[in-house]
Amino acid sequence: MATLDPRSLARLGEVLWGYRRALDKLEFALTVQLALQDQQRADWNSHVADLVDEIAERIGLLDVERTVLLGDEPTSLTELIDTAPEPWPALLGDHQTELRAVGSRIDELMRRHHIVLDESRDAIRRLTDSLTTFESPTGYDRRGLTTNASRSSILFDGTV
Repeated sequence: MATLDPRSLARLGEVLWGYRRALDKLEFALTVQLALQDQQRADWNSHVADLVDEIAERIGLLDVERTVLLGDEPTSLTELIDTAPEPWPALLGDHQTELRAVGSRIDELMRRHHIVLDESRDAIRRLTDSLTTFESPTGYDRRGLTTNASRSSILFDGTV
């Protein structure tokens, strides 16, 4: 792990603020999506999905910035807290606490999303099961109406 100079630590602080803002937006998006599902407003889910995509892009850019600052070898925030000069341990510790808190809230929202998705999947399965109990028409009768007759085609051989 490389030792960071004060300028790099300041830049890392900005990156950590970026993560916090992005994760707060993700928490917001997931909360809105759950509220929309509760209100059965699936028509707005595409807007939430767009927001989640934007957040994922932003997190990807922050990951690149973090890698540029810290190098390819993974360095935990705890390691940085232990080695950083004053006043950085307290500042980085605050970021770590907040990132863990928002991560826990997002985990809970994701758990709730999975429950909602499982319930939706079960409802769809029940619906499709109920629809498959009806027979699809297999043909048409002489009047042009659909029929479920199980007769097969009859081939007449004119040579007999």
